[in-house]
Amino acid sequence: MFHNHGPCPYSVCLVFHKAEKAFMIARGMVREAHSSLEALQIRLKEVRDRLDRVSREEAHYLELATLEHKLLQEERRLKTAYENAEDGERRNSPSSPPVCARAMRRRGLVLNVPRTGPSLVLC
Repeated sequence: MFHNHGPCPYSVCLVFHKAEKAFMIARGMVREAHSSLEALQIRLKEVRDRLDRVSREEAHYLELATLEHKLLQEERRLKTAYENAEDGERRNSPSSPPVCARAMRRRGLVLNVPRTGPSLVLC
C-alpha cells in the first residue's frame, strides 16, 4: 500500500506513457512529412525530365517551367515541415532529458544520473 505523502509509482508509468504517446505522434508526423517530400521530389524529377526533352520555343515549355517553379516552392515548404517534425520528434522523445526532467518534477520525483545511468528516487 502506498502512503499519501509520496507519489504513486503508477503515476510515473502514466507520465512516461504520455511522453511515449507524444513521441509516436511526432514520429508519425515525421514519416508523413518524409513521404510527402519524397513524392514531390519524384514529381519534380519527372517535370525536369520532360523539360529537358521540350524545346524552349514550344508553348508547352513555359507550362512545364511554371510547374517546376511551383514544385520548387512546395519542396521548400515540405523540407521546412519535415525539419520541424524532426525537431518535434526529438523534443518529444521519452528519453529526451528535458521530457524526463519535466515529467519527474511534475510527479515529485528526482532523477539521479550517476555515471552508471539514471535511477529514480521517490521524494
